[in-house]
Amino acid sequence: MISTKLVPPRTSLPRTIQFPNKLGFDLLFDDNQFLGIGAVRHDQMQLRSDASPWCVYLESDAGWRFDRFDLVDVQQVQEQVTLVLRGRGTWNPRIQDGDAMGDSRFVAPKLSVPFITIHWHFTPITQRIEENEYDGLEMTLEVQSPGAPVNWLLENSTWELGGHAQGCVLIQQDVSCIDLEQRVEADSAFSTIEAFFSKGPNAWGGSFPMDMLPRAAGAAICDFQTREDYAMCLFTEDPGLSRTRLEKFADENVIHHMERPFFPLTEHAIAPTRTLLVYRQDQKLQQHQWRNLWLDCFTHVRSRMLAIYDFELEVPKPCVHAHLWDDDLKARGSAWSEPLKQILPDLTKAGFKQVFTHGVWESVTSDSKRRSEDGNICCPYAFRFA
Repeated sequence: MISTKLVPPRTSLPRTIQFPNKLGFDLLFDDNQFLGIGAVRHDQMQLRSDASPWCVYLESDAGWRFDRFDLVDVQQVQEQVTLVLRGRGTWNPRIQDGDAMGDSRFVAPKLSVPFITIHWHFTPITQRIEENEYDGLEMTLEVQSPGAPVNWLLENSTWELGGHAQGCVLIQQDVSCIDLEQRVEADSAFSTIEAFFSKGPNAWGGSFPMDMLPRAAGAAICDFQTREDYAMCLFTEDPGLSRTRLEKFADENVIHHMERPFFPLTEHAIAPTRTLLVYRQDQKLQQHQWRNLWLDCFTHVRSRMLAIYDFELEVPKPCVHAHLWDDDLKARGSAWSEPLKQILPDLTKAGFKQVFTHGVWESVTSDSKRRSEDGNICCPYAFRFA
C-alpha cells in the first residue's frame, strides 16, 4: 500500500551537524523547506560553497521524479549521523526510454502518488595513506521507493576548497578534455564531458560521445583538489556502474560534481558508499607535495578497487612515448625514427624498458585540404600511415 501522507518534520531538528574529527556541515532551508546540505567544513576551512545545495535527484520509469524532500529526522547512533528525507513524487511524463522508432516514451500520471524515504548515512573516519593521516566521512544513500522502483540516482554537489573555485588546483587522470593539473581561475570554464572537437573556419565541429564518463573507466578513479595547506579526495571504493562529471562555468565560482550510480531496478536501493578524505599540512603545500599526495591517494584507491575483484596492483614499467604529429613526420620522412634510436642507450641506462610509438593515420590531420589548425587525429580515413 503506497502512503499518501507526508510525515511532518520535527520542529527541533538541528541546522548544523558536527563530527568529532573536525568535519561538519550546515543544513540548507528555505523557510521550512529543506534544500539540501550547505557548506561543509574541516576545522575552519570550507570544503564547499553554500551557493548550491548538495542534494539528491531520482526518477522512476513508473512516471515519477523526486527532487524535493522534507527533512523529517536526524538520527544518531554512536558517531554515525543519518538524515531522514521524505519526498513526494512529481509526474515525470517523459521517461528515459525510447519506443521502436527511437522516440521518447511517455507515462500517464496515476492517481495514487508515491512517496519515497531516503536515509543518508554519514560516518566519520580517520584514514592513513602512506605516512599521512586524513580526516573523512563515509557517505551512503539508502532509498526506499514503494510503488516507484528506481535503478539510478543523481547526487549533485559542488566542491571547492576555501568555499570558492578560484585558486583551487584539480588533478584528474582520465580521458576528458581538462588539464591533468587544472589550475582554476574565477572565469575558468571546463568540463569532463568526453568531447572530440576541432576549431577553425573549416573545422568539422565536434561530437560528444559520453556526457558522463564511467567512474574509474574513463573518468578519474578519484576526484582530488588542493589549496594552500589542504588537500581533498573524493572516491567510491566499489563504484560498480557509476557515471560522473565535473564542470565549471565561466560565470560561476563553484565546481559542479555529479555522481550517478546505477543498480538493479528495485524499491530498496543502496548506492555505493562515497568517501571524503581531507588532509591538512602544517605549512603551505608545494607542487611536488600535492602531486605526491595525489599519487598516494590514486594508488590507495586503485588498490582498494582491485582488491574487490581479487586483483593485485601492478606497478607500471618505465615507458617512454614517441609521438610525432604530421608536420614532424613529413619533415623527417623515412628517417623519423633515427633520433629515437640514438637515445635508446640512454633510455636503457635510465631504467626504461618499453618504447611506445604512435604514428599518424591517414586522416583529417594529414589532409592539407581539410585539416584545420586544431585537426583531430581520431578521425581516420584508412588505417594506414599517412
